[in-house]
Amino acid sequence: MATYQQGVLIDGMTTVYGLAQRVTKRTSVKIVTAADENGEVADATQFDPESNPTFEFVYDTDTALPDLTAARATPVVFSYDEDGSAGSGAAADYLVESIEDVESNNEYRKVTLSCRRWLKNGIPTTST
Repeated sequence: MATYQQGVLIDGMTTVYGLAQRVTKRTSVKIVTAADENGEVADATQFDPESNPTFEFVYDTDTALPDLTAARATPVVFSYDEDGSAGSGAAADYLVESIEDVESNNEYRKVTLSCRRWLKNGIPTTST
C-alpha cells in the first residue's frame, strides 16, 4: 500500500525565515550535443548536475532576510538536508540566487528563496 506525505518536512532546514509552506526540489543537468552531417543530433552527453531547491515561508518579521547586495564579496548560503535529517551532519550549503518577498492585503507576507548547488564538485563548499 502506498504511503503519502502531508506537509513540509522542515527537519532538514537549519535556518528558517518563518513557517515553511513549500519546498520545491529541482535537479538539472546541462546537455551538450553533436550534430551529424545533416544537422541531426548524433550524440548527447549530460554534465554539470545541479540541485535547485526553492523554499517558501510565511515570513517571521523577527528574522532578518539575507542581503544579496553583498553577495559578490560574501556569498549568501542556505543550509538544507533534502533527506530531512537535521542534526545528522548531512546538511549542505546552497547559494541563494534570489529572494522574493511578497506582501498582500489579504494574506500573510511570504518569502521565497531560490537556491543552487553544483553536485559534482560540491559547490558551494559546506561550512557545517
